[in-house]
Amino acid sequence: MKRPLFSFGPINRTRKAERDYVNYRRNKNIDCDFCNFNDSSDVLIKEYSLFWHVINKFGYATWDGYCVREHSMIVPKRHVVSISEFTPEESQEYIALISKFEKEGNSIYSRSDKQVTKSIPHQHTHLIQLEDKQVRSLIYNHSPHILTFR
Repeated sequence: MKRPLFSFGPINRTRKAERDYVNYRRNKNIDCDFCNFNDSSDVLIKEYSLFWHVINKFGYATWDGYCVREHSMIVPKRHVVSISEFTPEESQEYIALISKFEKEGNSIYSRSDKQVTKSIPHQHTHLIQLEDKQVRSLIYNHSPHILTFR
């Protein structure tokens, strides 16, 4: 399945973050964004046995009508496209991590490997912490990408 270079639908990034993301996708020189994490990676929050917990470099600014405080991800160390490919050990650690992060107040989101909007074909689960501040107004234009909110 060909993945789109540009996102479609309501984009939750600021204009600058979306521009940085599109430029990164155009110019990246690696096959898989998530197979190259290591202990010295600037986005690494914590290493678990079978997963990485990383900051999303191109995180969302809004989600579900609220401003985003922090946007991180859980990424399996082994290259898999879907949760259905997890080993029993990976499934067990994944559920433990999801439970931990949900208890800490994170919204949890993962796209199906069949969904055309999944930009990176390496399973990753978004962890999104919201601020208490609800977005009062939002203006979105797809091309050129403009996302303005208060």
